[in-house]
Amino acid sequence: MMHSHSGPGTCTFEGLEDHRESLLRFLRRRLEDENDVRDLAQEALVRGARYRRSEMDPKRLRGWLIRIAANLQADLQRRRRSEPALVGDSWVLEDLSHSHSDPRRFVWQGLTLGWAEALDHLRAALGTLPEADRRMLEGYYACATPTLELARSAGIPGTLVKVRLFRARRKLRDGLEKRLRGARREVLGWVG
Repeated sequence: MMHSHSGPGTCTFEGLEDHRESLLRFLRRRLEDENDVRDLAQEALVRGARYRRSEMDPKRLRGWLIRIAANLQADLQRRRRSEPALVGDSWVLEDLSHSHSDPRRFVWQGLTLGWAEALDHLRAALGTLPEADRRMLEGYYACATPTLELARSAGIPGTLVKVRLFRARRKLRDGLEKRLRGARREVLGWVG
């Protein structure tokens, strides 16, 4: 018997949103960072909407979503273990830990940066993002714009704001790490 999936083109959240709180409770028991909890819960709902079989028994939906969330959490932990550069990916500056001797300095993989230099790298990485991602990040983090207002201005459903933020943060983190790796190579080149 062929199973029909919603598939990437016909994503539906019908019946899934009822399980958001269960996903959040499940993930909060397993993760410390509330941003990771919310991001993974949203991603689990998006994947559920994308890949749910249309004839799936509604009684099995919660367990299936919990399994998706558990797999996402395992993937996140595996990725963090395999990439020592990633201390946290809930927000990009968490990758830069404060220096114990001077709180105005940041350390990233042995590279010590002043506050202004760290912000310069962050601004440059932000500048490489697509305009929509930049507006989403700046609106949410710098301006504390409510998610429904962000959704309206971006022309997307409110349920997709967290997904867009998650993906924009990932792009920003990748861009910032690329810049910091270049700066680190430059410093090491001068030293050795």
